Amino acid sequence: EGAGLVLTKQQRKECQSLLQHLAEQLPQLDMEGKLNIWILKPGAESQGRGIICTTRLEEVLQLAWSCTAPSVQVGRWVVQKYVERLLTIFGTKFDIRQWFVVTDWKPLTVWFYRDCYLRFCSRPFSLCRLERARHLCNVSVQKWYKTSPDQDPRVPRDKIWSNKQFQEYLAQLGRADAWHQVLVPGMKAAILSALRSAQDQVRFRKGSFELYGADFLVGEDFQPWLLEINSCPTMSPSSAVTRRLCANVQRDTLCLVLDRKDNSTSSIGAFELIYKE
Repeated sequence: EGAGLVLTKQQRKECQSLLQHLAEQLPQLDMEGKLNIWILKPGAESQGRGIICTTRLEEVLQLAWSCTAPSVQVGRWVVQKYVERLLTIFGTKFDIRQWFVVTDWKPLTVWFYRDCYLRFCSRPFSLCRLERARHLCNVSVQKWYKTSPDQDPRVPRDKIWSNKQFQEYLAQLGRADAWHQVLVPGMKAAILSALRSAQDQVRFRKGSFELYGADFLVGEDFQPWLLEINSCPTMSPSSAVTRRLCANVQRDTLCLVLDRKDNSTSSIGAFELIYKE
């Protein structure tokens, strides 16, 4: 506590060389911090319930062993390294809910929705304070919290932004290119990699389809990081933005899987085919 570390010029050079070698081997190095924070999530559609952040392995193991709920028994936890170096908006953490549809798993056929939305936390981001209101963007979690007095007033009261609003914000930062050149290609690539890695384990009935909701965080370098993919994503509107977008994606999904069967040129709204095996 309170101790300092003074490096010689040679030691500093060696540290920088080591970090460079690590960056070549660890794609996620740029999102790492120095606090060793991990996030622990119950399996089986927890919808934000039971999620905690911790910095100690002992706490992770104690929670896993002590919980008796059927959905989170041994082997039903997801433990992820926390993204410590992330992009915030007005000092507040957010994530992106991105929809996509799989109309076939063999051959894998994936449709990406061009509209999405951002979900904000209720309190300013801080790695020194790990309460849920600062770190879990789920609407099902944030609806229980009022906006704190120290929150920037520019954060939307309903804690939701459209991707169009986000693009305007990026333009104000001088990074208008980040959405189309970094974020969207990165989200598409992450979704496809996840689907292809799980393709052989998915039980699929020919002639059916599924709409998924992928959740992404954004790093300081605007690189998107896939947190999870949700089956049965909520369509319950919590704001004016989601009221419009949720209705649109349901309509466009029906157009994609029904109208297109009889007419391959019929409108599919905001969907675009990003992969067909």
